[in-house]
Amino acid sequence: MRKADSKSVELKKIDEINEHLIWSIISKYNMAQPDEVKKECDKLLVLITESSPTSIPINLEPLFPLLQKRTGLIAEHIFSFLEETTKSIPNPLYSIKAMLSSRDKKLAIRALEYAVQLAEIGILKVDRPFILFLAERMSVEKSPFIETEAINNILLLVKHYYPGSEFQNKDPLLELYLNEDNLEIRNFAAQLLDKSVKIVNPDVAEIILGKKTYSFFLPYLEYTRATHVDLLCFQPMPSLLESLKNDFIKAKDKIGNKLLNETIAKLGWDRINFGLQIQVLTGVSIDNSPPFMVSEVEASLLDKCKGAKRNSNIYLIIACGGLVTEADNSGNENNPVTRFRSFNLNHATLLRDFLDVSPLSEKKIRSIIDRMDQIVEDFVTLFQTFSNECTILPGIYNEIKNKVLDEIIENNDKPQLSANLTRLVQSFEDPH
Repeated sequence: MRKADSKSVELKKIDEINEHLIWSIISKYNMAQPDEVKKECDKLLVLITESSPTSIPINLEPLFPLLQKRTGLIAEHIFSFLEETTKSIPNPLYSIKAMLSSRDKKLAIRALEYAVQLAEIGILKVDRPFILFLAERMSVEKSPFIETEAINNILLLVKHYYPGSEFQNKDPLLELYLNEDNLEIRNFAAQLLDKSVKIVNPDVAEIILGKKTYSFFLPYLEYTRATHVDLLCFQPMPSLLESLKNDFIKAKDKIGNKLLNETIAKLGWDRINFGLQIQVLTGVSIDNSPPFMVSEVEASLLDKCKGAKRNSNIYLIIACGGLVTEADNSGNENNPVTRFRSFNLNHATLLRDFLDVSPLSEKKIRSIIDRMDQIVEDFVTLFQTFSNECTILPGIYNEIKNKVLDEIIENNDKPQLSANLTRLVQSFEDPH
């Protein structure tokens, strides 16, 4: 018992010395004393290398944030210390993550090279959480991990990735790109593929889009030299892909294939992945005034004005783009992001319907009402915790909607019907 007690006291003393040295390093670091930091690091390193790692747990975590605060020699001393300790501690993962998070770009690149060495000898496990960490580091603004040297080392690290189950693809990078649920990881894999493979394999594109959808978009993908990142801009839901196809067909009919290709190439796939709408506008001048850019129906009305003269046509292209939701959330209508996107898209479509000067038909009115039902539902769900007005909005809306529906049935007061329909749209914007 005495021997055991003696050993316990000895370990406690050593642990206290370790803790004292760690806080001494932090103190010298805060006072910007590189030489003193190195001395304290050397002392602590000796204690760690001479002690049994299984008997004395060393908590180096307080040192990790230091690498994110400074660059230069003082940061290099901390970095070198952590690099050496990874050879003596059982699990170097947390130290490696701290080194990879270095503010000093040269140290971050050096950490990648060292991580590759550890992965190759089996000390560093490249699992999904580590891949997610790399993806997050790569997405940071002005990240050093987007440089060629860093990309090459990340590619070497990904080769050691193993998900814990059988691969569906032989290439770990393709596995992450095609079968991962997390979009940040998929974007990470897409960027690596664009840097290494560059040209998208048709089989890969077909898996992402589906055979029929890929066949339809193939000419546009080829013209724009679409990348692996571009393919991730497409919505995963078949209904949204079908809607985008219909937009392309309509756009091609209005502006022609050449201009459509140029438009996609100019805007980029991430700016048109939610839809593309084309309006043909005609310039009409009245008594040499600057031209009014109007639709053909409106131009016909202006033609009757004295001094009216038509100018050339232009195309107004409205592109709708946005971030693709993750696979787990893409079909969830109650997800706030999905609901907010639906709210905005329906609102934009509704305003377009009201700008249309063509006569109101029963079919068009019922379509507007159906869209308004969804808009009000989305609006109340999204903002009921922020505004008490949401509690009275459904009642006001339903009262006006019922009047519109009654007038559709009676079909005897079209001017009043139009006025009530306008009030219907305004009701969710201003409940009072």
